[in-house]
Amino acid sequence: VPANATTAFPVGALISIRQVSTGQVTVVEYTGVTVNSPASLKLRTLGSSATLVKVGTDEWDLTGDLE
Repeated sequence: VPANATTAFPVGALISIRQVSTGQVTVVEYTGVTVNSPASLKLRTLGSSATLVKVGTDEWDLTGDLE
């Protein structure tokens, strides 16, 4: 997830993520970025999906089918 200084998504932006292969998808935060998640930053399995929602300058929420 890029820092706002690199890619300035507007607050409220949504980014959809889907695991389409057997390799596990992991959301990685750039330095200074916070991703809030009720579980981990990894999608659970093949076919899982999640959504990143920008809630602050360098803060995102991650929800979905997480590990």
